[in-house]
Amino acid sequence: MEPGGESELAQSLRAQREAALRHGTELLADTWQGFDRPRPGQPAVSDATREALATPLPEEGIGVVAALDGAAEVLDASLAHSRPRYFGDIGSSGL
Repeated sequence: MEPGGESELAQSLRAQREAALRHGTELLADTWQGFDRPRPGQPAVSDATREALATPLPEEGIGVVAALDGAAEVLDASLAHSRPRYFGDIGSSGL
């Protein structure tokens, strides 16, 4: 154990967790700001996303930050109504 009672592994995991939380917060903030204005159209699904969705899950992980990026890309290009909409006097949550 390191001085202070925390092992090197615990320090590494804490640093990874903090980096993932910061990155996730940035992704959420960017997405939330995108709700302030309508998009002119639906973004196209990239070939990399199509390939990732067509293959089985890997045996090894890709890391939290990369997984968050992948999830954000898929959700942004999803055809689900996940973005708030406005129809004149009728507001919609999008979900």
